[in-house]
Amino acid sequence: MELEKERVCVTGAGGYLASWVVKFLLSKDYFVHGTVREPSDEKNAHLPKLEKASENLKLFKADLLDYDSVFSAIVGCTGVFHVASPVPSTTVPNPEVEVIEPAVNGTFNVMKACHEAKVKRVVVVSSLAAVAMNPNWPKGQVMDETCWSDKEYCRTTKNWYCLSKTEAESEALEYGKRNGLDVVTVCPGLILGPLLQSTVNASSLFLVNLLKEGYESIENKHRVIVDVRDVAEAVLLAYEKPEAEGRYICTAYTIRARDLIDKMKSLYPNYNYPKRFFFAASWCYLCVQLATSPALKSVVERKREKTRNLIMEMRGVGEKERVCVTGAGGYVASWLVKFLLQKGYIVHGTNYYALAKTIAESEAFEYAKRGELDIVTVCPSIVIGTMLQPTLNSSSLLLLIMLKDGHESLEDKNRHLVDVRDVAEAIMLVYEKPEAKGRYICTSHAMKMQALANKLKGMYPNYSHTKSFTEEDDSEKLSSKKLQDLGWKYRPLEESIMRGVGEKERVCVTGAGGYVASWLVKFLLQKGYIVHGTVRDPCDKKNAHLKEFENAPANLQLFKADLLDYEGLCAAIDGCSGVFHVACPVPAGTCLSNIVVYMQVDMIEPAVVGTRNVLDACSKAKVKRVVVVSSVSAVVNNPNWSKHHTMDEECWSDRDFCKTTKNYYALAKTIAESEAFEYAKRGELDIVTVCPSIVIGTMLQPTLNSSSLLLLIMLKELTWESDGHESLEDKNRHLVDVRDVAEAIMLVYEKPEAKGRYICTSHAMKMQALANKLKGMYPNYSHTKSFTEEDDSEKLSSKKLQDLGWKYRPLEESIVDSVTTYQERGFLLKE
Repeated sequence: MELEKERVCVTGAGGYLASWVVKFLLSKDYFVHGTVREPSDEKNAHLPKLEKASENLKLFKADLLDYDSVFSAIVGCTGVFHVASPVPSTTVPNPEVEVIEPAVNGTFNVMKACHEAKVKRVVVVSSLAAVAMNPNWPKGQVMDETCWSDKEYCRTTKNWYCLSKTEAESEALEYGKRNGLDVVTVCPGLILGPLLQSTVNASSLFLVNLLKEGYESIENKHRVIVDVRDVAEAVLLAYEKPEAEGRYICTAYTIRARDLIDKMKSLYPNYNYPKRFFFAASWCYLCVQLATSPALKSVVERKREKTRNLIMEMRGVGEKERVCVTGAGGYVASWLVKFLLQKGYIVHGTNYYALAKTIAESEAFEYAKRGELDIVTVCPSIVIGTMLQPTLNSSSLLLLIMLKDGHESLEDKNRHLVDVRDVAEAIMLVYEKPEAKGRYICTSHAMKMQALANKLKGMYPNYSHTKSFTEEDDSEKLSSKKLQDLGWKYRPLEESIMRGVGEKERVCVTGAGGYVASWLVKFLLQKGYIVHGTVRDPCDKKNAHLKEFENAPANLQLFKADLLDYEGLCAAIDGCSGVFHVACPVPAGTCLSNIVVYMQVDMIEPAVVGTRNVLDACSKAKVKRVVVVSSVSAVVNNPNWSKHHTMDEECWSDRDFCKTTKNYYALAKTIAESEAFEYAKRGELDIVTVCPSIVIGTMLQPTLNSSSLLLLIMLKELTWESDGHESLEDKNRHLVDVRDVAEAIMLVYEKPEAKGRYICTSHAMKMQALANKLKGMYPNYSHTKSFTEEDDSEKLSSKKLQDLGWKYRPLEESIVDSVTTYQERGFLLKE
């Protein structure tokens, strides 16, 4: 079994430096927890696009001043990189509150969380600002790690950033000493270099302002500069080297403002640069020589040998060179265009294919005008779908390059697609319809390249996919109305893609041998899905029925997996585009009035941790949609819900009420389902839940399930605790057929518009009324003698599910099928 990857946490993961730290950690196969203020914020959108991010990066919503959120992100990690830091504007009304306290308290929270989570090492990114603001340091002596910025001097000069960095770093090192926490700090200079994030950070503004603002004059002081990638590598070095301890200064170049601007002028002569330079009269730390830590010199010197030019690599500064390639769609020319784009050129390409088609079609119509022929033309867009010929055609390359080549970047143009069979039918249609005249555009689906790539990722997550897309102002629209008016119809895009790729859709069903799950597997196989089913033991006789289903020999694969076995779940879910999480621990020997009275360790933890493991595995496998089977138990246990209002998807069971009544099954379902939706909010998965009521109907599995006991005890005079009781509480019971539940689960998976929760119930009936129905249908069985009155007006609605197209069976059909199963299995025989 593959060893679990080392987990580390990066605070402020979306920032300038932190983004590079995350990128390098992912490239080294770490599993990264990243804290951000809002995972769905556009400014963090670059993180999920990093290589290996889809499987090894998890973003947490956290604020440094919120200890619980910080701890949630750090728990389970062996290492932490504390990079997040407030960067104040030039002036702040209350620096102690707005700058100093957030930096110090935030650092304290991180240190405390690391200590409690038993983290093995913490790397804190401080700053040169915590080193060099010290007018008392002896002149001529190189500043090293023993030099600290003078706090009083920082206050006097109102350099709040320097003060915050000094206070925070000293707090981190002191905390480490007091609590035995291994803390290492890195103090970089002014950080420049390429940006991964979409927003411009404070240090990059230094260069941007020089190019953009047009200053008349500037102070000619020294700048101590280092590349953002070098800092990120230094941070990793300080973490991975066991001998690393204490502080590390991280600088690479020292340059005066005038020399820096002269260098920029030679590279970018067309900008407006400062014309005059002056020297400040007061002491300035940047005039003091700084020493790069010996332990980090190997990193910095190695970069110098590669002659890296920091200014040249600032994005968006220079105009890219434009070139033209004639016949750009040709065999050789296509490769030339590819290589030019990789090197940063803007390429203009001539398209002789379009010219040839235009001339040929217009020539045909000119011929028709001379009255010699009846000519109709069909103009298809990009044709995809099943190939009959053995050789690859050019239009099929569109999908192929997006699945196989894994281009780093493509233009996000609008693409018009149509199935090859629809084109063939259109051609026959215009031939056979006497009224067909002139030209007919033949296209069915319009989609931007990025949207198409996302669809392909969802359907086929295990292929290489295009990494990024360049924005194109492309609003081209085509209409096939004329052809449709002639009677033309087209296929769904998904069918065309699947036919073109030639692979059946793979899905996974957890707990495949269970009551509901067995029917779900059966229906999925009937519809042509390839099904991965998780069971505790594929060889167990209670799972033998699964292998007898239609299409099972070819399309069903059983995996040995437990909900608490993350690696086993990953193996089962890998390669699947959809997952149905049906498995749930339901212990036997339970009471009907409470469904489950069970200890927390046996019920809640397996349900919640199991659900989290399934979702983590789904995220890693890039699953396009997950359907979680919850229960109405997560809906109805809410004493605060108005008795006059029908319970719908907005109603959630009250956790405290579940604990008080010791209804741990309801509590487990409530926590697990809400955990799933919290997971979905982070934007990592498309999650839909189904909440069935008491499930009855034909059993496929050989063993008796819990919900089937409801009818069985009413026919056989069994209680859930003992045999032969005289009465039952006359509660309202909500029933639904197992096949209807399985169909509902498939419906919410296959309907793109399905969102959120869906209550799945069909019939509501008081217990005495149900007993009377059973007596009328099966008079020869023993039946419950009496019922105690219950004030129970609970109402449930499945309107949302029905609006999606769900239908259910008559109650009588479900009862007959249930009893028939009980009779066949011998469950109704007297012992």
